[in-house]
Amino acid sequence: MNRIIKIILLDILKNKIIVSYALILALLSWGSFMLENNTAKGLLTILNVILLTVPLVSILFSTIYI
Repeated sequence: MNRIIKIILLDILKNKIIVSYALILALLSWGSFMLENNTAKGLLTILNVILLTVPLVSILFSTIYI
């Protein structure tokens, strides 16, 4: 089981698109918290960004790997 997890994590780290996607989401999250004084608004902004980007990235990867 640990060997499978290790292989999957190494595969994810080798994929540059996933790493850049995570960095973009991190920068957007950090920026939304810095722009808003109210943390609830920042969380809503992050939620909207994630709700828009996760399905798009999922469709992209499903078409690539099928």
